[in-house]
Amino acid sequence: DVLDSDGASAGHFTLELVRSWSPKGVERMHELVKMRYYDGAVFFRALKNFVVQWGMRSKEEDKAWAAQFDRASVDAVSSRLKDEKLATGLSNSRGTISFAMGGKNTRTKQLFINLKDNKYLDREGFTVIGKVIEGMDDVVSKIYAGYKDGGGQVGTYSRGREILREKFPLMWEIEKCVVMEDH
Repeated sequence: DVLDSDGASAGHFTLELVRSWSPKGVERMHELVKMRYYDGAVFFRALKNFVVQWGMRSKEEDKAWAAQFDRASVDAVSSRLKDEKLATGLSNSRGTISFAMGGKNTRTKQLFINLKDNKYLDREGFTVIGKVIEGMDDVVSKIYAGYKDGGGQVGTYSRGREILREKFPLMWEIEKCVVMEDH
């Protein structure tokens, strides 16, 4: 479920993750969801006609989350993933999901959903791991995207939810994220 800025339910969206598109990326997201990393995650970056992004916490928030698990489990989902080649015929099109990155082999926990076709991201190495199969028009495309530069990316790692609630009070959040059984 997704909560709007007032804390009211804005509905839910469903992602289909496809292992053959990005085996490492899909495995990473599955593990993070099982470890409840995305529960309460704020869409800290939302750019109209581009992307909505989530999965960044402050250093302190990350420590509190990590304290619930053994060190090896935390390390396994926090290390940088090696890039995977974009599967033939796939593109960062509207409704697809990819890991954010800051350069070669830097994918960790941040994800984004493309709000429009962003084919140029293919050349930059953003590997598609899945797609929205429910709730794209009703929920994802309605996530607040009115802040200049997309919102709270700067400062989130140092102050987390505190800065997001203070400076970007209209940002939406994920209440709970679950993995459904593979079919």
